[in-house]
Amino acid sequence: MAVGRPGAGPERWPFAAGQPSPRPSPPGRGRRAASDVASTGHGETPERRRVPRGGPGCLIRVKGIAPVRKLVCLVAKDLVSEWRMPRLWPAMALVGLVVAASLTLPLEVLPEQKRQLGPALLWVAILLAAMLAVERSFASEREEGAWEAVRMYPVGMGTVYLAKLLSNALAVAGLEALLFPLFSALTDLPVAAHPGGLVAVAVLGNLAITSLGTLLGALVLGLRHLPGASALLVLPAGVPVVLAAAEATRLAAEPLLAQAFWRWVQYLGVFAAVFIAAGIVLVDFAVEE
Repeated sequence: MAVGRPGAGPERWPFAAGQPSPRPSPPGRGRRAASDVASTGHGETPERRRVPRGGPGCLIRVKGIAPVRKLVCLVAKDLVSEWRMPRLWPAMALVGLVVAASLTLPLEVLPEQKRQLGPALLWVAILLAAMLAVERSFASEREEGAWEAVRMYPVGMGTVYLAKLLSNALAVAGLEALLFPLFSALTDLPVAAHPGGLVAVAVLGNLAITSLGTLLGALVLGLRHLPGASALLVLPAGVPVVLAAAEATRLAAEPLLAQAFWRWVQYLGVFAAVFIAAGIVLVDFAVEE
């Protein structure tokens, strides 16, 4: 009778009791597979749980991320796309410079009258150049066939609207940083008299124009046979914003800030708040097929 080693009975070998013997794993893969199963849990494959790495937009496909981070990812997607293939920013800068030169250089008026007209011409140039940004807000994804992918993101359309709004606002902010010193040199407008008040006017006017334009760009998203419909709508609808911003800019260039300045700033704030709220509420109905 053969005497086996202690602990070497059939109970120590499951395959000896009628169970199938384990298959040998390929060299170098057993430890990796075990670590993958242990890291994912519940037997899920690592491919289902791995976060894709391909740019800022990859975080959108991961559940459990805060809405603010999703918003930042969407804004980063638009900025990276424009940075890799610049199409909008150079066109905006060119339109702004051309409009500024064509409106200010032919003026043959007194310096005081030029300072009075300068703020209005400045905001007209900003509005005309910003129409390029708002016209491309949603049309870029539609033309490139990526709109269905955007609709599949685990975010609401209100978040997509806010992302488009912030992307346009950043582009218009760069345009304002270019045009404000230019108009100050061409019209002798003392923009540095009250820098804090001027920054408030620039920010609120920027948000009012871009929020209105982004909403109108979403409304005309399905009108493919009218490519310039959003620009035609933004131009008349943005006139009150231009008037308020121009008057606030003129008062900000005065030696002393009058009480009327804050009234116009409040108007700009109301415009921006109303347009942003309307965009968040109406964008779901605007982009429906």
